[in-house]
Amino acid sequence: MAAVLEFRTEAKPDHGLIFVYDSDAYLPDNDTAERSRQTVVAGIGPQLYIRSLQGTSPAEIVLRVWDGPVTGGSLGERDAFCPAVLDCPTGTVTIRAFSPEYAGYIELPRPGVYAALVSWRGREAAAEQEASLLRSLAEPEGQADSDNVFAAHAEVLESYRIDLWWQYESDVEVD
Repeated sequence: MAAVLEFRTEAKPDHGLIFVYDSDAYLPDNDTAERSRQTVVAGIGPQLYIRSLQGTSPAEIVLRVWDGPVTGGSLGERDAFCPAVLDCPTGTVTIRAFSPEYAGYIELPRPGVYAALVSWRGREAAAEQEASLLRSLAEPEGQADSDNVFAAHAEVLESYRIDLWWQYESDVEVD
């Protein structure tokens, strides 16, 4: 089985969140965002919320579209994974985070409902890096040279991979 499409970007999580959604569907959902604290990934049809343990360093985000189902055993070295669904009636997916605000737009091969398997690695290491950054900034030397402190703690340790495969047509009509 081959990947039909692959998109890679880096972005700092917005208050610990990375948003993946259909381009016409960005309406914040606090309940789903809160649920992601327990499950790492939570979704409501056209939106996925991915919960990071930090918000100061970039995370790598990889979105892949496959021509068939992906299983947890085929993910390689990942810490964990969570199944989800992404309803994308426009065929355009937006990835949004804090910096840059819009980490990317991806045109899927076709609009519709996609099964998803979201996997991750490095969440704890990124959280430890953020804690070290905050400790360094609290020291007098860190306050005097915050640019160098941030630069020393900017390694990308956290990675999220969103594997999608088409399931069926969306019930939502696009105007």
